[in-house]
Amino acid sequence: MPIFVIVNAFADVTSRQTTSLLAASASRLGQETIVAEVGAITAKSNGKEVEYSIHGLRLAENVTTSEQVAAATASVPSSLERFNLTTSDIVLIRTNPGRDPSRQA
Repeated sequence: MPIFVIVNAFADVTSRQTTSLLAASASRLGQETIVAEVGAITAKSNGKEVEYSIHGLRLAENVTTSEQVAAATASVPSSLERFNLTTSDIVLIRTNPGRDPSRQA
């Protein structure tokens, strides 16, 4: 079962944040860990149910430190994959709208 770590923006991820520490810990424990931006979540209805998917970065198995997580997210655009979100997935939403200048009035 993958663990999805949702952030405001890849560019904002630093090695000293709880977010990168959580992602590194999950990866170090052998969990499939995907980091994605909150804006990359999509919803599609087929008339009976809503299906959710997200474009994100699957961390390599050797990414085990918060410094490596920050480095991986710094060079992300060419390496995104599409994932379907299911009811059995773990989703850690680590966004702070207060840090997002486009949401500040």
